Amino acid sequence: MRCLLITIGLLLAPLGVFALTWDFAEDTTWGWTAQESLLGADRGLSPTTVYSEVADGVWRIAPVPDGKQPAIRLRSPPIGEDSALFDYVTLRLRIIHDRPTGGNLHLEWFNTEYRRLREELGPTSLGLGHGEFYTVRYQIYPTEWENITIDIRDLEAAAEANSEAEIVWQDTLFNFNIELDLNITPQGPADHPAFVEIDWIQLTGAEELLLGELQPREIAVEAELLGRLFAKPDFFPFEERIVIVMDDLVFSSNALGDVDGDGDIDLVALWRRETVGIEMGWMVASNDGLGGFVPTRASTLLKAKGVYQPPKIAGGDFDGDGLLDLAVQRGLTLELWHNRGEDGFETILQWSDVLLRSLVDVDGDGDIDLLVDELYNERPHIVLRINDGAAGFAHSDRFVLDTQEALFPLVLAGQPLGEAIRLLWIRPCYLPQGTLQLTQPWAASKPPPLFFEAPGNPCDLHLITDLDGDGGIELVGSSERNLQHDPRYVGTTYHGLVLWRVDALGGIERHTLLGSEVRLPHRAIASDLNGDGLLDLAVVDGNLATGPALVVLTGQRDGVPIVEGRY
Repeated sequence: MRCLLITIGLLLAPLGVFALTWDFAEDTTWGWTAQESLLGADRGLSPTTVYSEVADGVWRIAPVPDGKQPAIRLRSPPIGEDSALFDYVTLRLRIIHDRPTGGNLHLEWFNTEYRRLREELGPTSLGLGHGEFYTVRYQIYPTEWENITIDIRDLEAAAEANSEAEIVWQDTLFNFNIELDLNITPQGPADHPAFVEIDWIQLTGAEELLLGELQPREIAVEAELLGRLFAKPDFFPFEERIVIVMDDLVFSSNALGDVDGDGDIDLVALWRRETVGIEMGWMVASNDGLGGFVPTRASTLLKAKGVYQPPKIAGGDFDGDGLLDLAVQRGLTLELWHNRGEDGFETILQWSDVLLRSLVDVDGDGDIDLLVDELYNERPHIVLRINDGAAGFAHSDRFVLDTQEALFPLVLAGQPLGEAIRLLWIRPCYLPQGTLQLTQPWAASKPPPLFFEAPGNPCDLHLITDLDGDGGIELVGSSERNLQHDPRYVGTTYHGLVLWRVDALGGIERHTLLGSEVRLPHRAIASDLNGDGLLDLAVVDGNLATGPALVVLTGQRDGVPIVEGRY
């Protein structure tokens, strides 16, 4: 199946003059995306993508109906031209409402210098003159078509007047955001416009009306690559205004298994609700047997204000009865919950001063064992607790890395079944890494540690695996950070997917699997998806410009995984 690459090149423009016009009459958003603005979201929630469509020659956007204010953010595609070429941003728009409304109009302008400074100084240290420029004014939003123009020369003047900041206005423009606060004082849903309609958006130089305009470019992306392994996805809303917590690189936040004993796979997930404080809990979404999931039970684990330690969960069948049991980490306390079927979950074991590292089958007997970190004198002591088959866990010998360095173990997923678990020993991720160590402390014949140079930040790694089935060691992880320029609302972002093959002498061979246009909201998983005996990869691409998609890569016995499809 062929994939379609959409590329529109920039034409040459007269020196010192530049104009880009995104005309939505051509049935495309040209990579523009619409999100709920934080002005309209409940406090503390990250903005979500809102409903929008290109129809009848306009881009029609629906503000979130239950937001506290009808406010939306428009995020441009990457630009890639010098900021000094531009003087104005103009939108031709109208609102669908019974009367004009009024609210603030924001413009945020991000030059590529921001990426370098963010890595160097951290996101909280950046502001005006460090690659981020910002302007705001009050705006009347009309019900009839009208051109609304923002003079961005004021941003350049502000940068030049700020003698204490690095002046980076004459730098490559990465992208910009436009925030539309459609009604600053709504009294209720009747004050929320039903839609914003945009005919076109234009980014212009001072003389563009005389010397013509250019078409926008769109970055070359795989617009459509239809795979054959998975059917079209279905979506099942659980509850409004909650966030389902995703896994991070160390701890798990959800589990799949048969909770109710009907033979179908159910979902157990952590959720988070943010209002004045933080509320977190867990929920069961039961499989209805028809491919759908229905919330059947939920419970709160904590309520907090300020700093808090979020709970984590992992799941497996601890006692061999076919039902999903849970390991729940709350602070430094680890609990094992046994699934009693209709009677729910019962806490059967509880340990203090322990961190769960992984659920593993170290001895190959089919029972799930626990790999935990027992905290003594602030130095990790890795302990394996062996499952006796009846959900009793015997204490094994502790393993302490033979070094005086402050290293701690990273237990990555994807490791081949039936092999002794591998521990990757790393320094804290904010420190230079140098040489890493890979050990197999519970192997039948303990191999010596494997030393190799860190291929990047180890906290960006997802998997230790063997995708080509040759018995070698392969690492999978993201390739770059912070290519998404939205500093005040978005934390660290991860981009691209890379495979590193490590040989027996510690040499590393690097292969790019997915380019940096792919944004990774969470880690990849490895599983044999097509039944050929090789592990395959699945990862979510969260790039809103190309549409969120599940990307599947199939393992190749004599090569690197290749993209099978985007779903």
